[in-house]
Amino acid sequence: MKIGIAGSPRQILASVVEHAITERTDEIDIAQHDGADIEMLREKAYLEDRHLTPKAFCDYFDCYTTIPCQPEVQALVDAFGLTGLRWKLADGFIEDNRSFSDLKVIFLRPYAELHSWFHELGHIVFGRIEGSLLKRLVSVAISSYRTVVNPPGFPEGKYLVLSGNRNGLPFGGLCGLDHHGEDGVDNELWASLFAMKNYGVELESAVQSVIQQIVDSLCI
Repeated sequence: MKIGIAGSPRQILASVVEHAITERTDEIDIAQHDGADIEMLREKAYLEDRHLTPKAFCDYFDCYTTIPCQPEVQALVDAFGLTGLRWKLADGFIEDNRSFSDLKVIFLRPYAELHSWFHELGHIVFGRIEGSLLKRLVSVAISSYRTVVNPPGFPEGKYLVLSGNRNGLPFGGLCGLDHHGEDGVDNELWASLFAMKNYGVELESAVQSVIQQIVDSLCI
């Protein structure tokens, strides 16, 4: 049975984009949708062949409130030479901190801590990190922090216990090592350590040194 989405073009767009975000794909099953909906999506350049276009996602994101970047984070954005980056309030279907790197859009929950801002910025620049530096960071981090398996309150798997001190108090968290594939793990590990360092957490000296090398390499 074909799916007919009642409502305005905006509501139809929201429905297909939200489904795509949930399924982590830009491809839609055209055969399952009403022909008039598909025609509208094509006319507005939201659909090419079977794939939602960047315009579809960006126009959908426009319904979320734009928020100003934190000054400390903006300083790094400028140093990295990033332009066109948009910050949005995660308040609706997208309700968690999340970055869409290819589209240069970051969502943050209301009252998100500063380290969350740095974390999502880390995801945005991940693709620009030189391969050998990234491998060095991963190697140093794995040798510097302990690994735990199946910790209480987390999905089953292996985790790296990231830790340090901020203003004399312990600060840290867990980073999954087997949940997102190699690229996903490296991305999450980098973003976590990058955020901690820029949030003022004192990390292991070897880890801190490699992070600084990466940051220096990303600056224009």
